[in-house]
Amino acid sequence: MHTVSWEHAYDACPPEAADLLRAVSVLDVPALASPAVGAAAGLTAEQAAAGLAGLAETGWTDGERHTLPAPARAWLTGHAAGLVAPRRAAEIVREFAEYHAAAVDPDRRTAVEVRAWLAGHRAEIVAAVAACDRDGLRPHGIRLASTVWPEAGLVNDPAWWDALAEAGEAVAVAAHDPAGLAELLHRSATVFAAKGDRLRAEAQWVRALAVARRRLREHPDDAEDRDRAAAILAALRGLYHDWGRPAKALDAEQELVELHRSAGDELAAAEALSRVAATLYAVGRTDGAADYFALADEAMAAAGGAPGQHARILLWTGRALWELGRHGHARRQWHRALAMTVDVDDAVADHARALLATAPDAPLPEGYPIPAGSPNTSSSESGGPG
Repeated sequence: MHTVSWEHAYDACPPEAADLLRAVSVLDVPALASPAVGAAAGLTAEQAAAGLAGLAETGWTDGERHTLPAPARAWLTGHAAGLVAPRRAAEIVREFAEYHAAAVDPDRRTAVEVRAWLAGHRAEIVAAVAACDRDGLRPHGIRLASTVWPEAGLVNDPAWWDALAEAGEAVAVAAHDPAGLAELLHRSATVFAAKGDRLRAEAQWVRALAVARRRLREHPDDAEDRDRAAAILAALRGLYHDWGRPAKALDAEQELVELHRSAGDELAAAEALSRVAATLYAVGRTDGAADYFALADEAMAAAGGAPGQHARILLWTGRALWELGRHGHARRQWHRALAMTVDVDDAVADHARALLATAPDAPLPEGYPIPAGSPNTSSSESGGPG
């Protein structure tokens, strides 16, 4: 049709069909059969079905796929301001975004349902996020992207992940919402890492960390910003360990130590120090590992950590000292661990006894508990720290 024909076709539409066209003029999506479009248009399922039939009858769609040809979409988006009042346009976008957020909410839908929705509506979700890039609606776009990311890995579509990341981050930047931006970067990086794209995951987490650091410089006492920075650093640490890049993991671990110390959280600092020690031990820097295990011991004592948690650090402090030939000092750490865990943690106490029974020229027993937060704590409860 020519331009004037689209105008005539619009005027000829039954009310429900016109409602769908007005919604699409704001949202700029090609498919009208989506229930999200119908909901955004303010229609029930029955009304939306009637609207689709009306669009086919008036020549807007082919009546089968219910998609608009490119010239029709161009005419609608070009005339959106004249077709839909600003307040109504905002309502359409908000309803569209909220519908998609509910459709992928794991508290409302099963994993099978969420996967099916993502499989059929990925382009709409990106369009919904992008449509929120207007005054008053950007928080809805950030919230939708944040809701989608934990479920995005259910479909294997890297191009869609890129598009979702671009749309969400653009909205967060336009909203001047650094906390929202850092969270989106963190969540997207988690998906990229889980799917094996370490380079993209690293890039996203490094950007997220830069944003989080700026936030902390501006708001050093903000617990939420601090927790977000800690989560990002922990994620980078895990990525680098999985990647076989212990030097980079060590950088993240040492920054975690300083982050927790600056907040006065001695218990978290002790755990972070034990991670540094475990990484040093894993790469053969036993002397440095012994020093950091000793610092973790001091911090854990100051924090009043749980006996079993503290004793695990002492077991490994002793091991490092033993390998350095400081057998007497090593035994003192194991005696302390045993004293802490008798009648409290039988597994740790038994390991301390086994270590204490080791002759100076005998190999140390393997398979005892690793210190909290060492490189393989996420997958194992015993073994070495590397």
